[in-house]
Amino acid sequence: MSKTNRKPNYLLLGFTKLTGWLPTWVFFKPKLYYENKKKQSRNIRGAAILMSNHTSLLDFVLYLLLFWDRVPRFLMAEVLFTKNKIFTWLLYSLGGIYVNRENVGFGFVSKSLEILDKGGLVGVFPQGRLPVEGKTFPYKPGIVLIASRTKAPIIPVYTDGNYGLKKRAHVMIGEPIYLHDHFDCTDASKEEIQQMTDFLSGKMDALKHELERQMTQGSHPAVHPKHLPMDMARFCLLPTQIKYRTRKYYLDPEAKGKHLKGGALIVSNHTSFEDPIFINSLFWYRRLYFLTGEVLMDKKLWGRLLKWAGCIRIDRNISDIESIRTCVNKLKQGYPLVMFPQGGIKREQDVEEIKTGAILIALQAKVPILPIYSEKPKKWYQRRKAVIGEPLFCSEHCSKKMPSMADMEHLSKLLLEQIQACEKEYWAKP
Repeated sequence: MSKTNRKPNYLLLGFTKLTGWLPTWVFFKPKLYYENKKKQSRNIRGAAILMSNHTSLLDFVLYLLLFWDRVPRFLMAEVLFTKNKIFTWLLYSLGGIYVNRENVGFGFVSKSLEILDKGGLVGVFPQGRLPVEGKTFPYKPGIVLIASRTKAPIIPVYTDGNYGLKKRAHVMIGEPIYLHDHFDCTDASKEEIQQMTDFLSGKMDALKHELERQMTQGSHPAVHPKHLPMDMARFCLLPTQIKYRTRKYYLDPEAKGKHLKGGALIVSNHTSFEDPIFINSLFWYRRLYFLTGEVLMDKKLWGRLLKWAGCIRIDRNISDIESIRTCVNKLKQGYPLVMFPQGGIKREQDVEEIKTGAILIALQAKVPILPIYSEKPKKWYQRRKAVIGEPLFCSEHCSKKMPSMADMEHLSKLLLEQIQACEKEYWAKP
């Protein structure tokens, strides 16, 4: 019997699933999220291909016990089968499919198709290997070679790899992807296979961002005593809706209404003292926190009122670690935070320089940055407009978990370009 054709030991699998449920819950404590909660569940019916990112060897254990009613047959690299005979027997018994990455063969494709024809579940880690020093690897075309030859859907699943007794794993299950609905898979060329691979990689990136969004969205009650001063301030500012009669424009019209769900770092140009009030009127339906300089917050009466209204003090003369930690915690709890990265009021219309503090906070909180551009009207009775840009996900542009100086410079440039794009659109609109 060839290496790829070995059958799992269903007796061992059943015993593992039965006895491993409690230890798995204690170690992983998995929390499930769904891209479409109304239509999805963890129960995968019929033939399907399970596609996941790869963070640890424990990913396989998590999925084996998470999908308790199925037997996911995962593709596994040849290096795992060279440990020792007992470990090799265990991998085959738990459903592993041998893949030789060195001498490229297609035995795993035929084996996978055979399993899918019988209504089975095939698991694939398209990156092919674990991250090295936080750097992930590009997707391999193996999953496309399988999916293009079957009508079975691809079920994308993303895990944050947060495994441990004092940790909790967060898992996002995406909507099924039918590759034939997006591409002509008949006799696909090398370039077309690469396009399909990039498409699936993009789908997984989107799933990652959706998980981060849902994790930071949180559940905040409509009325709570601790938010009473903040809500009173919002109520007092309601008349500004009449004054500003806000007109919103979006760089991406399709993203209308989707920009501010969960935690997000809102950055804007700063031309007047009215800007925080105006931004509050833009997102009147959310409790906004504002990062405010020590000049205002150190005034006894004003400082107390601003703190009640949701302002967070930061000392711009020093590296205020405590304020940054407070901002990160608020964002992780699912609240939006507003910053003015120019560092103060700038009367000039053109935004030519920004500080990097917003990028550091967004990276630590794992939230997107939402750029906004607006100007105070010349006449008090004129409508005020704002242009809302596309969210910037900083983690996509970092080569490692901790950003280097080159990463920070690149992200600062990207954020500045986003704000400038909003500025250009602002002056183009009536």
